[in-house]
Amino acid sequence: MEPTRVTSDELSRVIEQAGNAFGWGRSYQAVLSTAIGVVFTAVGLEEPVGAVSVAPEDLLAQCEAIAALSEQRGHSSSTAATYTRSWRRLSTIAHRWKLEGGDNAGPGFWETIEDLRDTRPKRLRPQAKDTSGNEEPSNTVSVGLSTGRATVTLPDSVTDADLVALVRAILNRKLL
Repeated sequence: MEPTRVTSDELSRVIEQAGNAFGWGRSYQAVLSTAIGVVFTAVGLEEPVGAVSVAPEDLLAQCEAIAALSEQRGHSSSTAATYTRSWRRLSTIAHRWKLEGGDNAGPGFWETIEDLRDTRPKRLRPQAKDTSGNEEPSNTVSVGLSTGRATVTLPDSVTDADLVALVRAILNRKLL
């Protein structure tokens, strides 16, 4: 197998490992996983047995094939764009992973590719208010995040001044 070709199983492992390293949510990993099937179909390969190139020089042709397949299937242009962006990102990460040895990449591999991390600010969605059935104890603060629910239990000895300091620290962090 050529060094810059990967199977769908390898791409799935890249998504899982990169998701752990970069803190991707399950929904984002699902979008990237969908791109695997799309690119295999677009370039005429069968997922279980084929291996797709992740070489940068093949990326443009693959993205054009993805867009053509999406149009052929009657998908919107935004769906085609999403598939293309997802494949571009996954292919770039998988290419570096493959060059570093794939499954045999060094133990610190995922810490060395910070340049591939998405640095765009994450969109925050409004969270639903807790209903009376979900009320938490008064010493517990719970916040809904895009990656799940974060809960902090404060000791009983927390003073109002401590809470103000906590809120200021959170606000300062968000404004950085």
